[in-house]
Amino acid sequence: MGKENKPRWWVTRGLDKMEMKFGKLKPIESFIKKRLKSQKVVRGLELGFGDGKCLLDLRTIFPDKRVELYGLNREKGKVVSQKEDFKAVAKRFELPIPISTLLPKPSFYDAGNGLRFKSDYFDVVISQVAFHYIGDKSKLIEEFWRVLKPKGKAFLEIDSYKEHYPDFLQINKE
Repeated sequence: MGKENKPRWWVTRGLDKMEMKFGKLKPIESFIKKRLKSQKVVRGLELGFGDGKCLLDLRTIFPDKRVELYGLNREKGKVVSQKEDFKAVAKRFELPIPISTLLPKPSFYDAGNGLRFKSDYFDVVISQVAFHYIGDKSKLIEEFWRVLKPKGKAFLEIDSYKEHYPDFLQINKE
């Protein structure tokens, strides 16, 4: 594979990388399993899903229609611009290709303007690498709380590239 065709790491990151950031006990997978014991449906949202590898990893672990997966990117990508494109991603990563009704549901808009989901809709919200692209980070965090169900969890990776968002990482002297 030539350098120009090599997948970009931030677009193809999977669940394994995300889980490692939050501990060795697979906290996201464990949380979903626990919720499935007490709920009929568990919904998950990934902000900045890239090519959808993390969502497809979750689908592989949970091949059950009781787990609904959603992804949100700012704009349509070269690889994923509609739900059916996840089949090609699954094939590329040699993941079991889920039936069309179980593919993640993608949306494309700027999350910095608010999330277009009902309140108390998601059990888990995850995000890797995308947070620094959001202009109003405090508004987005408020939106995460709004769309999370009671006792839901958000797993947000906030990378430390200060040049991307120096305002967010400044220490409040008060």
